[in-house]
Amino acid sequence: MTMIYIYDIKEALLIKRAIQLAFPFEKILIVRDYDEALKLALAEEFDLFVISMEGDHRVSGIELIRKLRRFDQYKYVDIVLTADYYDAVSFDNRGLFCCSILTTPTELSSAEEAFRFVIGRRKSFAVKNKGDALVLTFKRYNKTEFLNPDNIILTEKNERQFSICTGSNRYSMDVRRAGDIIERLIKYGFIQVNRSEYVNPNYIAGYNCSELIVRGLDNTVHVTASGLERLSNAFNITSL
Repeated sequence: MTMIYIYDIKEALLIKRAIQLAFPFEKILIVRDYDEALKLALAEEFDLFVISMEGDHRVSGIELIRKLRRFDQYKYVDIVLTADYYDAVSFDNRGLFCCSILTTPTELSSAEEAFRFVIGRRKSFAVKNKGDALVLTFKRYNKTEFLNPDNIILTEKNERQFSICTGSNRYSMDVRRAGDIIERLIKYGFIQVNRSEYVNPNYIAGYNCSELIVRGLDNTVHVTASGLERLSNAFNITSL
């Protein structure tokens, strides 16, 4: 279910139409009052919020996002921020981690494209060629391992060692095995965020210009300029 928190009803209806085009069966609520938005958020279960930076002229949309992020059920939920061009360009994403920013006035086609990507992340991120296996198979110390790519959070590589990290295990091996495994994980949608790390986009909770919050990790992941460009392209963010 999606909540649209935009005071401008014309803009809200356009956003609603874009979501319906991207995801026809999505239940969508338009809310223009801050208190009502919070009340509904706690009473219902939303997996996407679209929030205007300006809010309802009493409390900014930014404050609503900060409030939502304090609740466990919305700590990692997808939030799309709408703002005019100058606000979007200057927006500091640190601590709020919006998955996308739409500049207003919004164009229906660009909004539809953004929501197709955001909503698509709810489904399996794996991109498989016809006949490809659903399991990643690789050898480690003469032992064959089998992993579902959905369970892999990220991979790390240094000069000597390559590691695959899941929520509960770390599989380390000779760095010479990295090339083939990384090539296959890229097909599943993994994104290179710095020189040594590839991240499963399903675990990305948010990012800014220098760091990435990843579900399942206690620490943030460093993002380089080229990594930021890849993330921005993947998440349809053109203003950061």
